[in-house]
Amino acid sequence: MAKLIGTQSEAIKVTFKPDFGVHCLRLGFAIDKDKKKVQQLFATIDITMVALLDESTYSLQSYIEMEEVIFFATFDFSKELFESFIEHLQPRSIASEIQTALTSQPFKWFRDLESNNSSPFIAIHSEIGDTVHTNENESYAPFTVKRFM
Repeated sequence: MAKLIGTQSEAIKVTFKPDFGVHCLRLGFAIDKDKKKVQQLFATIDITMVALLDESTYSLQSYIEMEEVIFFATFDFSKELFESFIEHLQPRSIASEIQTALTSQPFKWFRDLESNNSSPFIAIHSEIGDTVHTNENESYAPFTVKRFM
């Protein structure tokens, strides 16, 4: 679809959504007045993609709507939380598919947008990560998962 729009700047607008972590930092929802990280509970996160970032870190992505704006949210978690992630995924029927995808190359799972299957979802207890990453197209602040529920 982005190719049909015609210009690189328009393609970037379609491809990149504002980051939810950066938005929470701007609003003051991520750090309290004493400079401590606010614990964030997400009751239902629809998962669009999960990937193994390196030998010890996974990342899942989702879209979150707030005030009629759709944001892209990133949740990073350690390999120690991987079994809990698989255990808490809903619907259960997709857990083995995701687990298989994450244990063999290219170590990524993407939601099939053309499938009639339900989107996987999970509950997350997290806090904002320590870093805001920036590249030529965006800035993003991943949340760090404390536990899955």
